[in-house]
Amino acid sequence: MRWAIFLGAMALLGTAWAEDPWADAVVDFDDTGCNTGFCDPARTLGEPSGTGLSTPNLSDVHSVGTAGSYITLRFDTPVTDDAANPFGMDFIVFGNAFWVGGNPQRRWAEPGLVEIMQDTNNNGLPDDTWYILPGSRAITQAQAAAGIANPSPELVNAVGVENPNNLDANLSNDGDEYDWGYADTSPVDIPNRDNYLRPDDPFTVGLSPGSGGGDAFDIAWAVDGGGSPAGITSFSFIRIWTLVQGNAVGPITTELDAVADVAPDVDTDGDGVLDEYETRVANTDPARKGSSVLPLEVSGGSSAGTLLGTVESDEGHSLRLYSSGTRSGVRAFNTSIDIAPVPDPGGSVPGKLKSAAVAQFESDLTDFAAAQVQSAAIVFAYAPADFAGITESSLRPWRWTGAAWTQDGISGVTLDLTGNTITFRSQYPGTFVLAGNAVGGPVDGEPMPLTAWPAGLAMTAAGAAALRRRHRR
Repeated sequence: MRWAIFLGAMALLGTAWAEDPWADAVVDFDDTGCNTGFCDPARTLGEPSGTGLSTPNLSDVHSVGTAGSYITLRFDTPVTDDAANPFGMDFIVFGNAFWVGGNPQRRWAEPGLVEIMQDTNNNGLPDDTWYILPGSRAITQAQAAAGIANPSPELVNAVGVENPNNLDANLSNDGDEYDWGYADTSPVDIPNRDNYLRPDDPFTVGLSPGSGGGDAFDIAWAVDGGGSPAGITSFSFIRIWTLVQGNAVGPITTELDAVADVAPDVDTDGDGVLDEYETRVANTDPARKGSSVLPLEVSGGSSAGTLLGTVESDEGHSLRLYSSGTRSGVRAFNTSIDIAPVPDPGGSVPGKLKSAAVAQFESDLTDFAAAQVQSAAIVFAYAPADFAGITESSLRPWRWTGAAWTQDGISGVTLDLTGNTITFRSQYPGTFVLAGNAVGGPVDGEPMPLTAWPAGLAMTAAGAAALRRRHRR
């Protein structure tokens, strides 16, 4: 047992992920028999890091240990039983189970038993009453510490366990999961916007649309040691045990990646991203269009040119991201986007007049190409009043670097004079202005065709200077 040693290091781990949906601290653990190279309880904190439905996570999981081993985690913000949560599920436990050969009817799993505790005395310690979630096999609290022998139908198998409902003579139940209510039995998909706060339906085979997988639980499933409903509506502590004892398959140890508080099914701005993900993870504003999250990758891969997503603002601006094909290496999977009108930061555009059309197309990325996606496709909307004194057909986008305006990284500019929009690609996010030529003449010394010189004005250096002053007014 190593929990006593670990408690001395809690100051380093206890507040690293405060006020987000993930577990915040490891309280104690016993990882006897954990798999070498995976004995790191701190890996259970923070956001999940799924690798796909058919690919086990072999880099960011903690091996709980063999039957009788456990880990206890704390949430600084209690997880509540919320009827607004999808499927009525309240939290998700993420492990490294996977579908064998991509078949959702057959999965490799090492189930874990879950207990939860409400901090009734409000002292921040797990010294109240533990309640068990018995799952589909109706496991009792008395069985937690020792675990159970592999039952029939099996929970563990060297080649993966096929859903028993898919094997019986009843064809009508093939889409129903036989086993549910245990940790580390369902795969974890790659991140995609808010999918880690959207539970998978635990009673149905396959992955529910929008979910990132993992095993979902309802607080209402909790019972006391005698099997009676616990009647609790929240919890601050969760304890997970390896459930199945080792057998001919070999040592069995539940593996954990993360635990998440499910977000209620509330999307105020209708952008397809749950409000709690925006406020607790992405730091975007769920009450305002133009502030949202886009994926940088689609599960299963996407060919170059595939639309990854769109953010639109109330002003008519938009930003779209497209795939560049297969991405590799350590990379972000999502990006927070903010589109809004902003004040002109200042500075002049060389040889052009700036319009009043200024807007930010911000991202937490600094370079879309470096994130292995195509340059952002931006639609910049403007009004006729924005370009008074400027020839509309000459309008072009310029990006503010913090010191000057530039067209670096901007390409594919298209102007829609009827719809009052300008469309372009930009490798970089930032603040943009539309600028162009003054009506009726050049700007800042730009050469002017002879036929455009006003009658009677001598073509002298003094005359040219006077004309330039006239156009600047």
